[in-house]
Amino acid sequence: MTTINLTEIDPTELDGLGKLINILLKFVYPFGGIILFFMIVWAGFDYFFSEGKPEKLSNAKGKITYAIIGYTLLILSFLIVKLIASIIGLDDQGL
Repeated sequence: MTTINLTEIDPTELDGLGKLINILLKFVYPFGGIILFFMIVWAGFDYFFSEGKPEKLSNAKGKITYAIIGYTLLILSFLIVKLIASIIGLDDQGL
C-alpha cells in the first residue's frame, strides 16, 4: 500500500485537476475501508443486541449488506478507472 506524506506534496506540481483528484483518491479508498469496518461492527452490535426481534435482525442484516455493497462499488469504481486509463494510454500517476 502506498503511504502518503503530506509534507512531500508540492502544491506547485499540481498542474491539473487530475493530479489533485489522484491525491485525494489515495485518501478516499482507505477511508472507505475504515467506514466499512465500523459499519460492520455497528451492525454486529445491533445483531447481537436484537434480542431475537425480527425487525431489529433485519435492520442489522441490512446494514451489513449495504456496507458491503457500498465498499464493492468503491472497489469497482477504482478498477473501472484503472481499466479505462490503461485502455486510453494514460500514465499511472499513482492510482
